[in-house]
Amino acid sequence: MNKKRAALLIALLCTNSLQATAFASETSDYFHQLIISLSFAKKLELVKAAQEKFKNAEGSDQKLQACSNMMMEIRFGIKNLEKAKSLLQDSLGSENPMIRSNAQDLIAAYSFLRESLESEFKMFQEVYSGKYKEHPETFDVGQWMSQQSQLAVGIDDSWDKILVSCGQVTYALWVEYPLRDTKSENLLLTSQERDELIHHIDEAFPEAKVGLRNGQPKIIGAAARIREALNKLPPRDIAGTQGR
Repeated sequence: MNKKRAALLIALLCTNSLQATAFASETSDYFHQLIISLSFAKKLELVKAAQEKFKNAEGSDQKLQACSNMMMEIRFGIKNLEKAKSLLQDSLGSENPMIRSNAQDLIAAYSFLRESLESEFKMFQEVYSGKYKEHPETFDVGQWMSQQSQLAVGIDDSWDKILVSCGQVTYALWVEYPLRDTKSENLLLTSQERDELIHHIDEAFPEAKVGLRNGQPKIIGAAARIREALNKLPPRDIAGTQGR
């Protein structure tokens, strides 16, 4: 190999190394943002808990108090969804298609969940300040519950989409786009980056330590999928070892 070709090869390798480092840094930063975003969405579990209390409340006074609590939790839920969306907004312009697609999927799911919560708020508002409060005997509970069930189907579907998308985006942890289009034998992250991300997940989602389980909330499952992916392959600075 002549000196010119050797110099070009060295320059190319250095360029690719710098690109890989920058790409890995973007990936690490995105996953930290993703975990924070999911942690805000996780707070919607409080809405679900308030809904159960409303269903189990007996008598008009208890129902109205549970309804008031539900409306308060819905307001908080809407605010948390907006925070969750804002954290992913910048990643819509990412050059990494996996990151970009995940940001799009989650923002769309969060938007649908917000619309659903707004519809649910109006329904509970009707209970609190409308017919049920004034004339409970004229309130059509069956129709109201049917509307609730319809909303629940769409909400559950949104959680499914979040779970699936968070599984798909884990490929960004070891696919060096655009430098290669096949899986690497190592994570793109260093051991320190990997450990910091696992620690972040464990703090925000301690329930995810057990991995993906049947019956667990899907938001916990989404975090568990990311955590499991981080343990599948060794970090790029510890080639040939196993993830913890």
